[in-house]
Amino acid sequence: MAGDTHVLLTVLLHHDQSKTLDEIMAHLRKTGFYRDFPPEGSELVSWVVAMSYGFIIQLRVEADKIRSLNRYMERPGALSAIRSSRPTISRPSPRPSSRSTPSTTRRTHS
Repeated sequence: MAGDTHVLLTVLLHHDQSKTLDEIMAHLRKTGFYRDFPPEGSELVSWVVAMSYGFIIQLRVEADKIRSLNRYMERPGALSAIRSSRPTISRPSPRPSSRSTPSTTRRTHS
């Protein structure tokens, strides 16, 4: 969409493997993570608990709120049940232009 100012972000949070899932969930409830997440300007798209890894969270975020999301994820305390000291926020690869056609995107080999 031409006027859409949102981006889709995937956040990977690796669990502290020394804690059980129940301990991690209790800690996140106690620290208000579930109450405050996602922060303003973000919309939860999907949330997966990946066995032996952690959370894989997809958010639709207003482009001008990405910095606020980053600050939220880096705040001390709430994410101490997560193993890494800094959560990973990854952006998806840009999609091909809707104007391109298969014949213009294919490479031919001689």
